Amino acid sequence: MTPDMPKPYRYASSRRDLWAHAPPDTQRLNGERGTALLVTLAIITVLLAVSLEINRQARSAIGVTTARANQGKLTHMAAAGIQAAMAILVKDRYDSDTDHLLEPWADQAHTAAVMDALNFESGSVAVSISDELSRIQVNALVLYPDRRDFNDRQEIVWDQFIRAAVSRSQSEADIDPAAIINTAKDWLDRGDDEATTGLTGAESDYYQGLVPAYACTNGPFNHIAELALLKDFPADLLFGSPEMPGLQAYLTVHGAVDTGDGAYNFPGSINLNTAQLPVIAALLPWEDLDKAPAIDAYRQLMIEADNREAFADQRWYQQAPGCGDVEIDPQLITTASDLFRIESTAVLGNSRLVMTVVVRREKQAKTGKWICKTLQWETK
Repeated sequence: MTPDMPKPYRYASSRRDLWAHAPPDTQRLNGERGTALLVTLAIITVLLAVSLEINRQARSAIGVTTARANQGKLTHMAAAGIQAAMAILVKDRYDSDTDHLLEPWADQAHTAAVMDALNFESGSVAVSISDELSRIQVNALVLYPDRRDFNDRQEIVWDQFIRAAVSRSQSEADIDPAAIINTAKDWLDRGDDEATTGLTGAESDYYQGLVPAYACTNGPFNHIAELALLKDFPADLLFGSPEMPGLQAYLTVHGAVDTGDGAYNFPGSINLNTAQLPVIAALLPWEDLDKAPAIDAYRQLMIEADNREAFADQRWYQQAPGCGDVEIDPQLITTASDLFRIESTAVLGNSRLVMTVVVRREKQAKTGKWICKTLQWETK
């Protein structure tokens, strides 16, 4: 081979050899292409991440918008259920002067039929109505308008009610019912002294010493949960525990009666026709507490027999087996109520809203028509 002839390329033994023996221009071109590819991949990665984030935010915004729209619909649906329940209660007031568990407002089939007639395009509403005067009125523990002394009748009801609850609970066995009653009285009364309730009471100086500190209102309870603020009133006893239901299901802060000139009173009368078993027991004389189940069972027999007329007699409980000589203080009981709790549950897809309203039936002075006035409104 002559010196002027180019040397032949040898076969490369690897890809490295191919690169090493490529012409210089080819090496530079391949390097630039590699860099461009890396830049392109990086841009695509960033754009993909941005696109996914935008998509996530868009879906989240759509979900929030949908949830808000559903919340608005649920609120309107539940409110419609409340209005329908009020209409049931108003009609009942024209039809009957007594209130018992055989009336339309207490009939789940009747309220369900009324809700079905509302004919919502989507979703459903269920309503339940209960008598608020079937509960013990906590604000009736003191005498009005002075609010200085115990209402002796109500003090006895409280004592029997709390003692029965404590006796059923292993965890609350060391609770002193008298201490709870005294602190409740101090919360309700007008003064900041312990002259009436003694050492177990508690006034503002006690609550101001707590962390966090708060004041004793020296006035009526506005919400049943306020009882948990009382000294010596365990929250489990009020709200319930796995061992036993809470006392709040049998208590109410409502029941005020206008006595004129801006004054009011809490009579504390309980509708025996609708009261639950623990409340019936609290109303009985101490020696007759064991008669409460018999009275409750007899009431159920009257319901099954559709004996509506019997509930107009305030002493119907004496017809229960073995209760002929039982005497409940007539000032503690009634057979009528104008105070009710309405619970309206609206369901739309996977969303749910519960609206609870306490209403009082009252007659308008000008028109003579019955209406339902809202006293308390809660949504959850």
